[in-house]
Amino acid sequence: SRSGLQIMDFAMLHELMHTMGYVPSCAPNHTRDGHVSDSPRDLMYAGNHPWRPAVLDVGSDDYFHAHILGCSEFAVSRYLDRGFGDGAATKVKLSVSVRGPGRVVSAPRGISCARRCSASFERGMRLTLRAMPAKGARFTGWSGACRGAKGCRVTLDRARSVRARFSG
Repeated sequence: SRSGLQIMDFAMLHELMHTMGYVPSCAPNHTRDGHVSDSPRDLMYAGNHPWRPAVLDVGSDDYFHAHILGCSEFAVSRYLDRGFGDGAATKVKLSVSVRGPGRVVSAPRGISCARRCSASFERGMRLTLRAMPAKGARFTGWSGACRGAKGCRVTLDRARSVRARFSG
């Protein structure tokens, strides 16, 4: 007997994902009533090529770690959280502090501050923070969940804090 998942195991997982409401119609590759069309290797694929399931959301661009604002996200769903049914358990806090003349903003939106601020986001969400120096100032670096003086990308698998430093 072969070990590992077999086609019927994948078929059951596929149907379970439908039952839970994934793939949402806002997913970029959504097609055919809750399926995706980007790869036959995707668990939720439905297309013209033979289905060869092996991956949950090929490319992480539709329903698992896709982080599309306003679109259902299985990676941060209540089905994968120990706090099943508790909406607060799927939120985590990002705290930002700013030193010097500048501000920090986030994409997706939620953080915009020149001193200290925080916001709660869905667990597992990936945020990009942008340092915006005031006129005549310069950004000197990140500390905390980000390091260095380049871009700051934070994955909120738990509560995080970031500090931004500006001089001028």
